[in-house]
Order: sequence, then structure tokens, then C-alpha cells
Amino acid sequence: MIKSKKNTHHPYAKLFEYVFQKSEMVEEFIKNFFPLSISKNLKFSTLKPQSVSYLSPELSRLYSDIVYTCDYGEDEEEVLITLLFEHKSYLSQNPHLQLLSYMLKIWEQQRDNSEVITPVIPVVLYHGENKWKERNFTDMFTTVIGEDLIPYIPNFDLHLVDLNQESDEKLKSLEKRFLTNSLLTFKYHKNGAYIRRHFSFLVEIDNDIYQQTMLVFLIKNYDISKNEVEVLLEDASEESKLKIMNAIDERYFEGEKKGIQKGIQKGRHNEKVQTTKKMVAKELPISLIVEIQNVTEEFVKGVIAGTITEIE
Repeated sequence: MIKSKKNTHHPYAKLFEYVFQKSEMVEEFIKNFFPLSISKNLKFSTLKPQSVSYLSPELSRLYSDIVYTCDYGEDEEEVLITLLFEHKSYLSQNPHLQLLSYMLKIWEQQRDNSEVITPVIPVVLYHGENKWKERNFTDMFTTVIGEDLIPYIPNFDLHLVDLNQESDEKLKSLEKRFLTNSLLTFKYHKNGAYIRRHFSFLVEIDNDIYQQTMLVFLIKNYDISKNEVEVLLEDASEESKLKIMNAIDERYFEGEKKGIQKGIQKGRHNEKVQTTKKMVAKELPISLIVEIQNVTEEFVKGVIAGTITEIE
């Protein structure tokens, strides 16, 4: 599993990383979206997540990455499967050049660690609005390349999964419902009407943790209120509706509890500030104020200097 050391702010990148940190989801994805010539030779029992990231700062703005190793073929040669999530709404101008940099970093690290250099299968999961233009590496050159120069130019392919080109029926045919719902959410990320219209389907997941993950993601990123959830669940079964509303209630209850606790802490802080100000005005020694108020000397000095004030 790769969890990038970078700080990924894009919400869909975070969901992507969460989904594909699960080996069962990766296996299901590969079986349904990889060429059969490759998937049939992968030994899924050996599928293992890796805990390193190879993305440069430039690439991290375009992609989130997940890396797995897996044995391949009769000789059980190890290969790296890199799942890259193109989470921008625009297309990368030179994806092969960017990927070549990424792959080179992988091979350099393997070399530096005295590891076996392994083949890398770069996979791009794209959900942008524009149609992805499939190009070869040599297409990035603006001049005509003669046949005699071709051998000196690295050329490789990437495996593209463009969700815009995948039918909803295919996505709904997957065995893992959480993977189905996540891919549909990626596909229709700009279509709030679709998300609301299919809300009950998107949140109906057997696994409670996956269901709550999707619930929280949709509520937060599509600004769906608790009252709206009840309306959007009209088509859901009573059992499913009850389960989902209970999960929603827990989420809002936790929020309320945190709010109450925050209010209590704020009140206590303001009371300490006010009392400290009065003690300072009466010229009590700082050491005495610290003892009476059970605060630090830095707190008292901060109140005196005006750097520690009441919270609005």
C-alpha cells in the first residue's frame, strides 16, 4: 500500500488512496480492467502493497499513486503495478514523459538498494472531463523522426482506464460494491445531480466501514444535509434506510458532542484569561497567579502582553 508522504488535498485523491489500499479492490480492478493477456498471468495470491512513494512534487500535483508487487508468469517474475490516479480536470500534456521520470525513480531506488530491477506496469485511472488522447511517447516530438533515430528513443506504453469510456453497466457488474460505487463517484464527480439521484445506490454497501466512508465522503463533498439524506433515501429499503440514518445520526451526534466540548473549553479558557487579568490588575505576583489559576508562567505573561486573549 502506498500512502504518499505528500499532503494530498484533493478529496477524490484521498478516496482513491483509501479504496486502492485494499488488496481485494486492486485484484477486482485488475481482473476487470487489465488486458486478459496480463491479468491471467498475475499470481494474485502474491499481490502485496508497497510502502514507498516515487512521485516527484511535480507529478504529485497530477497524480496520486498506489504501488503493488505481484508475481507474474510461470517463472513467477516479480512486477510492479503502479496505479496512478489522474485527479485533475485537465489532461496531462506529456504523460509518457512524466511516467518515464516516475519509472526511472523506481529503478534507481531498486538499484541503490541492490534489489532486482523489475518491470513496471504503469496504470492511469482517469476521470477528467475531456477525452483522453491516446498517444505514443514518440508523438511528443514535434519534428518528424526518421526510422534511423527510432532505436535511440525510449518507447513504452501505459495502461489507461478512462472512466468516461466505461459503461455504468460494466461498473455495476463488479463483485466489490465499494469499488463499483467509488468508480461511479469518480466518473460523475462533476455531476451533483447524478450523485443525488443515485445517492441511495451509492451508499448501499454491505460493509459498514465502507458504507460510512462513502456516506461521509458524499455528505461532505456535495454539501448534503441530514434532512436531504432522508429525501434521497426514498428508494432504499427500510432496513437499509434505518441503517444509513443511524450512521448519519452518529456522525451528527459526534459533531454536536465535539461542538459542546469545544464550547466548554472555550468558556474555561476565557474565564482563565479574565481572572488572570484581574489578578494582574491587583498586582499579584506571577508565581502566585500560576499557583492559584493552575496555569503556566507563559500563559500569564501572554495575558499581560496581550498575545493570549479571550476566544470569540
